[in-house]
Amino acid sequence: MTDLSASPAAVAVVKTAGTLPIFLLAIPAGVLTDILDRRKFLSAIQLLLASVSITLMVLAQTGILVGALIGLPFRGGVAATLMGPTWQAIVPELEKREEAKSAVALNFRGISIARSIGPAAGGLLLAAFGAGVTCGADIATYLAVIPH
Repeated sequence: MTDLSASPAAVAVVKTAGTLPIFLLAIPAGVLTDILDRRKFLSAIQLLLASVSITLMVLAQTGILVGALIGLPFRGGVAATLMGPTWQAIVPELEKREEAKSAVALNFRGISIARSIGPAAGGLLLAAFGAGVTCGADIATYLAVIPH
């Protein structure tokens, strides 16, 4: 957005669109995690996130980004908000009871590392190859973690 508009309000609207779902959906996300099949729910969320990245990739390649920069972050924020409690709840289901504490700790470490390395790697890809390739790499990461 900063390349498309110098307006601080435009940048703020995009950031708000991406984070507003956390405020609106945090509690319903936990409820959905408890009532739905977690593996299928995670798969659907990963596909939703991949669809956001696919749309961004296509729009970046065609140069038509302005209108999508509000709706797509909102969709991504909704998916990310739904994913958080689901990932946390599924970890104990994947490990034996005596290993659950270590698995939860490892999961949080993985999230912390991903929050550090992911943006840096994305920035390097963006600088080296452009938005289309960066979105393509993002799509690959979503598809790689869909539960089988």
